Amino acid sequence: MKKILVIYTGGTIGMARQGSDGALVPVEFEKLYALIPELKELPAEIHFQSWETPIDSTEMTPDHWVKLAHQIFENYAFYDGFVVLHGSDTMAFTASALSFMLCHLNKPVILTGSQLPINIIRTDGKENLLTSIEIAMFSDENGEPLVREVCIYFEYKLYRGNRTYKHSSESFKAYKSPNYPLLGEAGLEIKIYRQNLLPSSDAPVHLFTDYESNILNISLFPGINFQWMRSALENAHHLKALILLTYGAGNAPKNPELKSLLKMMNDRKIPVINISQCKAGSVAMGKYEVSHWLLDHDVISGYDMTREAAITKTMCTLPLAKDLTEFKRLFQTPLAGEITLN
Repeated sequence: MKKILVIYTGGTIGMARQGSDGALVPVEFEKLYALIPELKELPAEIHFQSWETPIDSTEMTPDHWVKLAHQIFENYAFYDGFVVLHGSDTMAFTASALSFMLCHLNKPVILTGSQLPINIIRTDGKENLLTSIEIAMFSDENGEPLVREVCIYFEYKLYRGNRTYKHSSESFKAYKSPNYPLLGEAGLEIKIYRQNLLPSSDAPVHLFTDYESNILNISLFPGINFQWMRSALENAHHLKALILLTYGAGNAPKNPELKSLLKMMNDRKIPVINISQCKAGSVAMGKYEVSHWLLDHDVISGYDMTREAAITKTMCTLPLAKDLTEFKRLFQTPLAGEITLN
């Protein structure tokens, strides 16, 4: 019988309305466990661990990612799979961070949650939780876990965690993965698309929890004041990396102030990463003149990475790199299926 650990961090799935205004607040998940009698029908030994103080995912920080990664790593030898109950707002960030913190993962870590609390009649939480556990139980022909990576399961679809973003705050179909196909779908049967899964690793799982959060993410827009931006960054003495969300295939205006800003970043040995504002497609610097000039300023292409993956990978890669050249090499090396190189 498979052993599955369900970790409750907080989020809508375990919230209840409290107070005169009926605001949703996290509660102890054990109180809601009785609302899911179907759990007893699953052919698995399911254990629950709840954070002492569950949080709304809006409050999630890198320290929480470290705590969760440690919790999974410390229980890794005792369970066949892990299901993490998490708020939907920052779930894609957490899934991306875990994919970099839990290296050589050979067991499923599936994040899920809901758009409606599990004690509401129309909740999507029950199906999300039950199917996530079922997928975490799946084995291949050799009895090994079928899924061996960090995933998000939501509304009948299984995604690679570091390829997703939250696209809707209202629909049950809250997530999309525009640059990588689904890992699985649930209907009358649960289908896993093996060709899309990460291969198994021969190395033992390794926990890496160093991170650098002194980074900045700036989205370009027509009329942005680059002079103000440069002045602000001049005084950002602890800045370690800058992520630019550019237009289209990685394009940016050839503005003298932006050129001056990029030169300043070069002089300070601070990496500048190019991620497209478009959800689908890839950065292709040099395809257009308005992106070719960025190559002359050592801007690093993030290719088709999501913003969430780029931010968390930057955080996790900075402590490993001794210089800008090594950072670029590490950042552009696929670590957990997060990037497709052109």
